[in-house]
Amino acid sequence: MSEQSNEPIISSQNQAPDTRKTQDEIEKALEEARLKKFEEDKARKEKDKGSCSRWAPGAWDAARADFAAGKIPPEPWFPIIINDYMTPEKIREICGLPSPPTIEWTTTAPFETDYTSTTKRVQYCTVHGWEASCLIREASHGESVLVWFKDERRSAWQAAAEALESEDER
Repeated sequence: MSEQSNEPIISSQNQAPDTRKTQDEIEKALEEARLKKFEEDKARKEKDKGSCSRWAPGAWDAARADFAAGKIPPEPWFPIIINDYMTPEKIREICGLPSPPTIEWTTTAPFETDYTSTTKRVQYCTVHGWEASCLIREASHGESVLVWFKDERRSAWQAAAEALESEDER
């Protein structure tokens, strides 16, 4: 005859409560971790509450006061990528400039979330003011491309073709 073990026999009915208890412990631990993460995020957001704006505290109040006093900020410069279609001469014609703008070199900049894109060197000209930028965008079809402009990432217009006349303009 075979020798019998002194260990108790565990039936499948006895195992279920132990497994269930383990699942309950896991769920409780996960809930505690979620709650802890929530509280940490809440504390971080509260701490960073005033620093979400890229402007220093009081900058908006100072800008409003300047505007009320008649001080108007200078209009920005906009980079326009030069290619076979959009040339400095074409920019001069569209914007009504006395002479073509000068050509400069820069590199494209990747979007913050796009780590796989490659940069390339491009030629660009700059136009001064919102009106000139709007005239070029209205006169052409194209896309915005991120470039390095004055040591920061800026959107540059890359025209691909002349804009077609709309039904209203006919």
